Amino acid sequence: MHHFYDLLFEEIALIALLVIVYVLFKLSQRLGEALQMKPLYHFYTLGGILIGISFLVDLYLIFNMTNILDDKRLQLELIGNIMLSIGVTLCLFSAIKYWGWLIKEILQ
Repeated sequence: MHHFYDLLFEEIALIALLVIVYVLFKLSQRLGEALQMKPLYHFYTLGGILIGISFLVDLYLIFNMTNILDDKRLQLELIGNIMLSIGVTLCLFSAIKYWGWLIKEILQ
């Protein structure tokens, strides 16, 4: 039962992360159009899709918790975590490209 709550709270965190990725996508899209930058904001789209896959894998695990063998469950958790890691990394790359100047301004 403890594992159920872990997955449930992870789902809530993933929904919040997807909202943040969407907001950054829209802000970066507008900034990129104004500054005539390459459309690197599409990395947010790809990252959001991978985070969404991780969300779906966890959702599958929540609803099929008793029907999955431990080895299969661990494999699915690993796949979900890999998708999440790659998705967040792509979003981070895009955020640095669009908003890196802001960090330089703050540090001066």
